[in-house]
Amino acid sequence: MGYDDERPDGESAVPSADGAAVLPLVEASPADPQLTAAYDAVAGARGGVPNVFKALGNSPEAVGAVAGLGTMLRERSVLDPALRESVVLAVAAALGSTYEWSQHHRSARRLGVEPEALVAALATDAADPVVAAARVGCDVACGRRPAARDLAALAHLGPRAITEIAVLGAYYGMLARFLGAWGVPLDEGIAPLDPPDVAR
Repeated sequence: MGYDDERPDGESAVPSADGAAVLPLVEASPADPQLTAAYDAVAGARGGVPNVFKALGNSPEAVGAVAGLGTMLRERSVLDPALRESVVLAVAAALGSTYEWSQHHRSARRLGVEPEALVAALATDAADPVVAAARVGCDVACGRRPAARDLAALAHLGPRAITEIAVLGAYYGMLARFLGAWGVPLDEGIAPLDPPDVAR
């Protein structure tokens, strides 16, 4: 079955302007209580249902699984919020994800993170734990082994925090690839911001 073929549920992939197949953004429906429940959980944790989850809404099970891990990383992780957002921005820049960069740019700045300065610091020898965490998350998202210097800079945080940094990088790496593959549009009211190039 090709991307443009009819799927078992009767929906078809929707062609974009350049002819590539894109996933439809699925709205909640009383006819699908599983999806409605999944969207309610997403909205409860995030204040709404971002387009990435509406694209995932083609599989209600995927919404619940992906959103559940995201909620854990946002609400039950031991990571400092500024460090967490720094990892997300580093991954967004490394993978060229305009969606993730644009969605997280403002929230990172509210936490005192300067996104462009953070990305510039990735190419330096800075031993700052936030920069080291961003590099580790970026390495995991890109399929690289983290550098020993960065792991040493994070050793004081302990194995749980380092594990959660790695999971965070993998999670946003997965989302960046999903978003890019399907051309998921930015949410309403979010201005598009192109991420800077990452020199490593």
